[in-house]
Amino acid sequence: MTQFFDAIVVSGEIGWVKPDPRPYQALLEQLQSDPSECVYVGDNWLADVQGSKGMGMNSILTTEHLPYEKFERKSGDIEPDKTIGKISELKALFL
Repeated sequence: MTQFFDAIVVSGEIGWVKPDPRPYQALLEQLQSDPSECVYVGDNWLADVQGSKGMGMNSILTTEHLPYEKFERKSGDIEPDKTIGKISELKALFL
């Protein structure tokens, strides 16, 4: 699947855990892009959706695999731009 992505950042490899903005900043630096031009795909409501949306990125939440952490949605949380059931659905979104 890596051929479908322009950049990949693993937060554990750079020493900052999402939703800290630094992993997203590293991603934006790799892409040399404005956040509004990016789509972030993840399966974690807090780390992936809230973190990426907080940086101004578009966000897709996949619910194929439930993360072991449980996060209650709170008032003021930002919804993802799209929710998909399986990561394999991504291709159809970008054709």
